Amino acid sequence: MNVVARRAFRWLLTFAFATTTALPSAWAAGGGKSGNLHFEGNIGTPNVAIENPNGTTAYYDGLTMLGRIIAPVFVRDAFATSLTANLRYLDLKNTANSGSQKEFASQLGPGLGLRLSVGRIHLGADYFVIQSRHYSFGGVSNEVSYSFSPLSYYLGMGFSLGSLSFGLSYILTSGAVGKKESELSKDSPYSDSLTMLTLSWDTGISFGKFAGDLIKK
Repeated sequence: MNVVARRAFRWLLTFAFATTTALPSAWAAGGGKSGNLHFEGNIGTPNVAIENPNGTTAYYDGLTMLGRIIAPVFVRDAFATSLTANLRYLDLKNTANSGSQKEFASQLGPGLGLRLSVGRIHLGADYFVIQSRHYSFGGVSNEVSYSFSPLSYYLGMGFSLGSLSFGLSYILTSGAVGKKESELSKDSPYSDSLTMLTLSWDTGISFGKFAGDLIKK
């Protein structure tokens, strides 16, 4: 993964945590600027590319699902800064599959992120730890498992219907599969783009109240 991207993401998380600790009155109040917790579900289609050591690229499509817990740490008018906890799953097939040779893959892993929202528009970044498995059948049969840590950026729009909202989001992810993990001759650059339908539920419980109740317990 790009070192600059890693540092930028860590800086954003540090800023979010600093914002949280700088607003003890909002946390204690359990409302207002602390915002409400949201649960968000996303489903869509992925386009995945993994570069092989020989310079060729393997492409995959399939189905992807992503769940988020969104915890606002600062809200003022139409602007909000939120921390997110995420879980993502990709079910993939190689686009070059044929009758004699097939490859399938899956990804599953948690992530942490930061989201900025202005009105109906939101953008964010998520850092994931992904466990991936590839299965090949046919003339060449093989199973490969590895973990890697990609960084995702996304842009979305939501429309509210009371406590529910729906929308669209577009996610770009990049990283690298290490050669020690894949047992290949060199690292394999990884990228994907995800087009997602989104459904979000406002719990009506402020992040400050939820955090305060946890501390009391």
